[in-house]
Amino acid sequence: MKIIHLIISMMIFVSCSCFGDEVKATIVEYGLYTDLDIIGRTKTGAREWLLASEKHLETTTHVPCKYGVSFGYRFQIDGHPESDTITYGILLPPEGWQAKYFAVTRTYEETVANPFIGYRLDADGPTPCGTYVLVISVGDRKLCEQSFEVYSENGIRGQAISE
Repeated sequence: MKIIHLIISMMIFVSCSCFGDEVKATIVEYGLYTDLDIIGRTKTGAREWLLASEKHLETTTHVPCKYGVSFGYRFQIDGHPESDTITYGILLPPEGWQAKYFAVTRTYEETVANPFIGYRLDADGPTPCGTYVLVISVGDRKLCEQSFEVYSENGIRGQAISE
């Protein structure tokens, strides 16, 4: 009888571990880009969300704090999440500013068709220098993230620029 319970327990464990392949994301390219199209806006109307039509210019995590500079990364998703929703998030730097996190959701199909997240320094008003973090997640599980250090021309961190 104990052997039967053991076999049933093992079958249940094996079948449960096969449910829902683990979803993984890998960054395949990052840095500076050009020709980014805006797909979303923040509540204030500032242009924050950039996807599609991107062209890779340079591999780097150091971004000059200049109006119109675009940065981000291309990624690859392996597996299909149980939820069909992928979250694109951007954490803005807090130096002298209140740290802000913006998120936009896209479907799995939209994400696979164009697996890219980016940010362009052209929001209304001054742009803070510092660390920007671009995150891809499913639910509250982070799949991948990349940090970019946005710096001023004179090398001083935390300064702001405007157009």
